[in-house]
Amino acid sequence: MVRAQLITGGVPPHIMDRNLHIGLFSPYDFSSHGGVNQHIKNLQKQFLLQGHSCKIVAPSSIEHTSIDRNFIRMGGVVPIRSRGSVARISLSLWLMPKIKSLLAQEGFDVLHLHEPFAGAITASALSVSSGTVPVKVATFHTSNGTNLYKLGFAKLAAPYFRKLDGRIAVSPSARDFISRHLYSEFKIIPNGIDLEEYDIAEPDKELDGVRLIIAGSGELDPDSARIIAERGSEDILLKVGISDEYKASLFRSADIFCAPSTGNESFGIVLLEAMATSTTIVASNINGYSSLIINEEDGFLCPPKDENALTEILIRLVGDKAMRERVGQSGRKKARDFSWDIVSRKVLDYYSLVGRF
Repeated sequence: MVRAQLITGGVPPHIMDRNLHIGLFSPYDFSSHGGVNQHIKNLQKQFLLQGHSCKIVAPSSIEHTSIDRNFIRMGGVVPIRSRGSVARISLSLWLMPKIKSLLAQEGFDVLHLHEPFAGAITASALSVSSGTVPVKVATFHTSNGTNLYKLGFAKLAAPYFRKLDGRIAVSPSARDFISRHLYSEFKIIPNGIDLEEYDIAEPDKELDGVRLIIAGSGELDPDSARIIAERGSEDILLKVGISDEYKASLFRSADIFCAPSTGNESFGIVLLEAMATSTTIVASNINGYSSLIINEEDGFLCPPKDENALTEILIRLVGDKAMRERVGQSGRKKARDFSWDIVSRKVLDYYSLVGRF
């Protein structure tokens, strides 16, 4: 049986008696925005604030990446299409000697690999780290990863998977995905959010009277654009290519945030971001969301692809301001438990547990 615990709530007593030197490895292009890289950046920020030394090692499409002295560029990237999106990763096995030399030079106490089998950087670091790193930990982020596992890749990965001293999943759905292919115990430590960013966000005053805002980081898909154009509604506003800062402003401007996703969500980080601004949540009852929301307490869940159920909940909320405020405040309270300060300390406690620091 795969066992896991969702870690939220207050920070427990810290048992670590010394500062650590931590290596955070990412398989993804660190010059591009992405959830895993954002997760790593926030962990590093908190580790440094708490007195530990911490370096990020990742590929980058920009040759002379000048992020800071705690970032080590490890080669370039190539775009790989996977499940409708493009992952920018390194596939170069020629970097293995360089990674081996880096590990010997840095003398990390902890090697923390994010998505260890998603690219050559993390996979190589795990394969060459024997004897050079006391503790090896991996975090698994995705709930719908590569099809390679179904093609025999799990058998190739298993010996390296067993080298890990600790295994983290960001959600039950992420744990369930990887454990179907590589069995073990996992500690579930969720993603975090930058509460300050959402606390200081101001509403966009130009959005008064707008009934529906459709927002995202990329362009609208052709079918959705066609449907909106055919209806010609002036009550629909499109916001594409938005920044993280403006996303916080949009949440602050909204009475209701609707996330009718149909699947492939490993963790509802976008829901937490909306909760941090006291915005009422309506989301699909999928694994990545249902593990976060208690229905009608800190959000609302409806069956995926059921527009009638979704419409019913939205109409109910539009007409009941008191309910929106009550549920929104409960959501804001829950979001407090997912601050990066708390999440990072949970990760450090896990290092202590598996490394006996």
